[in-house]
Amino acid sequence: MASIRDKLAQKRSKLSQPKQTTEDHPANTGHIEDGAFFTIETDMISPNPNQPRKYFDEIALQELSESIKQTGIIQPIVIRKEGENIILVAGERRLRAAKMAGLSKIPCILTKGNPIEISLIENLQRENLNPIEESDALNQMIEKYDYTQQDLAHVIGKGRSTITETLSLNRLPAKIKDECRRADSISRRVLVEVAKQDSHEEMLNLFAQIKNNKLTSDDVRKITRKKKPPQAKPDVLKVTSNKAVGFIKQVNQAMKAVEEENHRKLLIETLNNVKAVVDDSLEKLQ
Repeated sequence: MASIRDKLAQKRSKLSQPKQTTEDHPANTGHIEDGAFFTIETDMISPNPNQPRKYFDEIALQELSESIKQTGIIQPIVIRKEGENIILVAGERRLRAAKMAGLSKIPCILTKGNPIEISLIENLQRENLNPIEESDALNQMIEKYDYTQQDLAHVIGKGRSTITETLSLNRLPAKIKDECRRADSISRRVLVEVAKQDSHEEMLNLFAQIKNNKLTSDDVRKITRKKKPPQAKPDVLKVTSNKAVGFIKQVNQAMKAVEEENHRKLLIETLNNVKAVVDDSLEKLQ
């Protein structure tokens, strides 16, 4: 049996395939197969306690509500059964907007898969999370469900480098994350550049510059990619002199410790080699 990971990766799983609408009470869904289609009263559906999206734009919800009034619900929401309760798995924006539009019922698809995993993937595939929420969701997929970055790239249809960059946003200080969750005004590209800084202090300073000066992603890259001042080259003569002094001290210690004949011969051979190099250097300098 195909895993939920493979189903969702295909994007045409039976969760997304149209089925005949069934007017049904949620109490009667217990013996229905995974992927069954229903129309259920909106007031009977409880919100998803593990919703990846934490903030909802009221203006965007109103716009979606007006669209629903004109065209109805194009894509069903996903629900699950928990005892006698119906819990939302994915599609909270659609459910909220449907209620705002005055709909008493909404098309739903029943799933028996892992609700948190499905909710995360559905949100990631639809790209309706802001960069910080997306980073949080990807991190949950890795920590809770043992996805690799390659798995995530396959399932949600994004490049591996994009996954890596988005995950890097987890390095950002909590202050930046909280602000970006509430006001989705900073692009992912800009936040990635901020996350590349070495410390939280540097991240906060750069983030403040971006907000105060309304910097674009190109502006930020120019700031972060400035070449560091070249390091001063060490004084070769001073280093050589210090090493020579150290060598002389080691030789004196070795001469005091020499006891066996073979050690004496080895020390004499080494010193003769050093003497040859020193004599050659002195001749060139004179």
